[in-house]
Amino acid sequence: MRMKAVMMAGLAVAIGYGTVGATPWPGDDTGETSTDKVKVKCEVKASKNVGKLVAAILKCQTKLVDNAFKLKPPLDEQACENAAETKFTTKSPNADCPCFTPGGVIAIAEPVINANTGLTYCDPAGSPIAALPDNGAAEITGNVPSTKDILKYEDKVGKNIGKLVGAYLKCHQTFASNVQKGTTANNDDTAEEACEVAAVGAFNTAVGALTGGQGCENIAGVVTLTEAQLEGGNFLTFCESPSGAFVK
Repeated sequence: MRMKAVMMAGLAVAIGYGTVGATPWPGDDTGETSTDKVKVKCEVKASKNVGKLVAAILKCQTKLVDNAFKLKPPLDEQACENAAETKFTTKSPNADCPCFTPGGVIAIAEPVINANTGLTYCDPAGSPIAALPDNGAAEITGNVPSTKDILKYEDKVGKNIGKLVGAYLKCHQTFASNVQKGTTANNDDTAEEACEVAAVGAFNTAVGALTGGQGCENIAGVVTLTEAQLEGGNFLTFCESPSGAFVK
């Protein structure tokens, strides 16, 4: 999914991300830093809510798969996602950082997560999630686990993915806040990169301690996808330059 990150970077250029006076985010992340306290506070809040949105969508998928495995009544997965997205939009007012649009985040987050569910729910002995009668299931890749142990393992991997996203985004939030306060140079992302490495390390450790997987779970693929999406999509939240422009 590195191509998706490239596409988002291209979108940044297409919408005018980065103009004269803008301060580009250093390293491999898109986006911009700002010295405007009000704007950065707004963007940090938006970023925190993105993490919550991703965790909520993953939880909807877990419920969908669990219900299917346990032969419970079908879950309206799309309604579950819609509720999560409505909460995200409601909790993410952007009056102080108008370049942030909740709809833009949702337009990327939901389809990317749906298209990559098969990285975790991958049991070839299970039935395709897309074949379930649940509303919204047709868009989701992967298979329903065939045993309770595999289900338990893959559910926990999904929960840890949500934690990884939250931890990774926190690295961005801290960097943006520190630049705004003047405690970190806007071209020095050393601490931010170390934070991201630590977040990935914690995820790998947590997943590595789990047992019962089928063996097809692509943990390395999850990490690669997560890093590409969060770095490539950073401009969706951290988009305000000190001058109010948002292009590079």
